[in-house]
Amino acid sequence: MTVARPATTGRSAIAALSAYSSGRSAPAWIQRSDAPRPQAVSIASISQSKRFAAVAKPAVSTRNSSSARPSRARATARAGSVAGAVANDTSYLFDVSPLVTGDGTVSFLVKSTSSDGARYYSREAGTAATAPQLQVTCGPTAPGTTSGFTATEDATVDASRPTTALGGSPRIIVDNSPVNDALVKFSVSGLSGCTVSSAMLRLTVGSSTDDNSVYGGDVYATGSTWSQGTVTYANAPAAGTRAGSVTGSVAASTAYLFDVTPLVTGDGTVSFRVKSPNSDGARYFSTEGGTAGTRPQLQVTC
Repeated sequence: MTVARPATTGRSAIAALSAYSSGRSAPAWIQRSDAPRPQAVSIASISQSKRFAAVAKPAVSTRNSSSARPSRARATARAGSVAGAVANDTSYLFDVSPLVTGDGTVSFLVKSTSSDGARYYSREAGTAATAPQLQVTCGPTAPGTTSGFTATEDATVDASRPTTALGGSPRIIVDNSPVNDALVKFSVSGLSGCTVSSAMLRLTVGSSTDDNSVYGGDVYATGSTWSQGTVTYANAPAAGTRAGSVTGSVAASTAYLFDVTPLVTGDGTVSFRVKSPNSDGARYFSTEGGTAGTRPQLQVTC
């Protein structure tokens, strides 16, 4: 996980682990990118072991994720522990606050003093909710700093196929013939104490020759009670207040900013519906298309 947040007065950070269903394991190596100036950091775990004394220690970050275990990493100072019994399918928090001081890469070595070992879900197993996670909570965001949030969900809704769900495609489309609108959802967090001075929706045109358009699109407020796996033109939330537009042409493989400042007021879930009055549709990279740098992003400045 890569975390980049503006400079803040830190409060807490939580690293989450989820244990595997059965059996024993060697010490778990966890490598994560840390967040700004936390005062409390913990690891949450779900364990199958009945007895488990876990110790989180910083380790030299020389590990490659394809390796069976680090070749050179070593434990240094001890941090948080869960010294009591841990139950199946239950989360536990390991306080590693002293080990996380700001942006960058951080690794932990989790050890046990018990012969009754615990097995934890890796990133490749379980679900998104059980994968190892470092959760960092910061204090008020400093004025003048910008936070970037990648879309959590996006989808195209097509009036010519009103009951067909199109989420998961590599492009989101805005077009007026046939009518295609794009829905984009974000989860905004870490803006405690922030008065939003600017919020910009960044969309990047796809790289294909037919992805460009003579008109970029118009962004409207919309509801967030939709999921990209099930949303269709027939059940999509309606467009509300209009915010920013890109009224000129948009070129392939180029990013454009839509001003959505009136629609973003702080932490919470926010969704946008992007429309176009032009029959020359624009096709933008979705969260499933392109790279991390081309996915829909919400840039919020305090």
